[in-house]
Amino acid sequence: MTIISVDAISKQYGTRALFEDVSFGLTRGDRLGVIGVNGSGKSTLLRIVAGLEEPDIGQVTVASGAHIAYLRQMPEFEGDPTVLEAVFAGNSPTVRLLRAYEELSARLEQRPDDARLLEQLSVLTPQMDALGAWDAERPHVVSSASWGCTTWLMPR
Repeated sequence: MTIISVDAISKQYGTRALFEDVSFGLTRGDRLGVIGVNGSGKSTLLRIVAGLEEPDIGQVTVASGAHIAYLRQMPEFEGDPTVLEAVFAGNSPTVRLLRAYEELSARLEQRPDDARLLEQLSVLTPQMDALGAWDAERPHVVSSASWGCTTWLMPR
């Protein structure tokens, strides 16, 4: 099932075209690499896919229930968080579920026989399974060889 569909989008600033007629689709588990020199439109393309900016032409469709998180190229963080801390400071459905699970686990440590808390855990566990949240904290190696990228876009 296609989660994100980008259909014939184009974007230009003034008379300068950043990209023209870009189309692709992503399904669950796909990875996308966007490569180009500075100023070629990589960040603009990602902002358009995230719904933060409109294309001049074309459209982006996101499947119902899907959530796109966007981290700016030069984000401003309070303090000096690790990458993992910055990711988990977000508000995606997976992050919210992980927070709920962590809070429930902490309460269960204090009251391991509390039937109400155990019932809540039995509700959260299948939700964690469905979102693949158990793997959310697994380290992610950032190298193109390990990404298994199936699609590479190279703006002009």
